[in-house]
Amino acid sequence: MKVGIILRILAVLALTPGVCQAVIVDYFYTDGTIEDGDVYDIVRVKNNATVDVLGGQVSQLHADDSSTINFHAGSVGSVGIENAGVFNLEGTLFSDVSMYSSGAFNINIGAFDGTIRGSGSRISINDGTINIRDSHISNYTITDIYGGAVTFNYLGIDRYAILNIRGGDVTFNRSDLGFTFGLSPNATFNVYYSDIIQGGATGEIAGYHLLDGSEFMLDQFTQEEIELITFVPEPATFVMLALGGILLRRRK
Repeated sequence: MKVGIILRILAVLALTPGVCQAVIVDYFYTDGTIEDGDVYDIVRVKNNATVDVLGGQVSQLHADDSSTINFHAGSVGSVGIENAGVFNLEGTLFSDVSMYSSGAFNINIGAFDGTIRGSGSRISINDGTINIRDSHISNYTITDIYGGAVTFNYLGIDRYAILNIRGGDVTFNRSDLGFTFGLSPNATFNVYYSDIIQGGATGEIAGYHLLDGSEFMLDQFTQEEIELITFVPEPATFVMLALGGILLRRRK
């Protein structure tokens, strides 16, 4: 492993009475890598350092103090992103992610399967195959989806959090819990679209084409859920709607 400075701090945790196991916390204060064969209990990246994870095993991985973690491969039990830390996913990650205090989680490519908890942070999904088993965003957290195949099994949006869907193949799975998502009165769920998909003999709205041309269909929602979503046309669509209104007035 190539690191500038690693401080190892030992903390003793009791597993059972009379039996103890040393848990090691490794701090990366300068740029480094985690590679195949490396095994860590807890890793904290700090002080604007950048660490590339190319393999290895980490029980807990934290991006802290304006640091950056670029994850390509390896096994991670849980991820923490805090204090303006940045975590860029460039590979496959099966983990639970918690973020707060201006943390940023960017899914750029690859695959993700896990839970996401965000408070006062930013989430950007650009590409890849993403299965979100459970997600709760709150306290002004902003989530932007631009692309990828994204599946939500449950989503809670609370305390002025915002979800923006701009592209991608986004699916909300049905569940025994009732609502696919829970949206508090002061939270926002926006879907940005380029045009409307008509359906049926009466021409009702069946869905929308998102800004990348992908389809966002409404048959995956109940009417009550649809009423919680704000559908926002792109500027070009505004122009078409305005022109349509002008033509209608001229015909009259």
